[in-house]
Amino acid sequence: MAYLPRYALFKERGNTDAMIVTRRSQQVFSESCEAHGGTIVPADDLRTGMFRNRVIAHLTRPTGYRHQWRGEVAICDGSGGEPLVGFVSLLMDNSEISRSGDIGSQVMGRLFGGLSNTTAIYLFHPDRLPTVADAAAVVDEEERRIAAVEERFEAASERIAEFQRNLAIGDESNCGTVIEVRGPMAEIAVPTNRRAPNGESTFWSRIERLAPPGYAICTFGL
Repeated sequence: MAYLPRYALFKERGNTDAMIVTRRSQQVFSESCEAHGGTIVPADDLRTGMFRNRVIAHLTRPTGYRHQWRGEVAICDGSGGEPLVGFVSLLMDNSEISRSGDIGSQVMGRLFGGLSNTTAIYLFHPDRLPTVADAAAVVDEEERRIAAVEERFEAASERIAEFQRNLAIGDESNCGTVIEVRGPMAEIAVPTNRRAPNGESTFWSRIERLAPPGYAICTFGL
């Protein structure tokens, strides 16, 4: 697809709309994609997000400086759903310096061109773009990860419930050693290097607040 070179660099003065080159280039990209029988993958599609994370996400995080890196991506799919070409716009936006930078910064910018908003437009080859199969694999992996987390959570919940049902004097809990059990309450002796919120070495807790060591942070019955 020959609507744009693989790389193009544009500079606009800092007092102009910083995203104007990006919007115009995206429009040309979209029109050419459709003219070649393709379709633009929606911006909220997983594949677009994967492409964005791969090429510009690490660049567009806040820098702490007045200039800001901004970017947009798009994917053109063929009629069969296969990626044809990818679009990337990466902008060094100096608009904030033009608006509110100190006088020295603005003068130096005018002298040396530092206030220009520089936009780089890239086209990516199909083999650099995420496919439908790639997105499906990501979804499958995420589903497996969630299932594993839920399985671990369920196992931990069952272990805690069993611990609370069978709590007995001498058991070690996440807060300390159980020294007394009375109905729904248990008295806990905290480790020698700690103190309970009441300033004592022991405290009473509802059993439902206790867990095996390592399963939960001690809330001292609160």
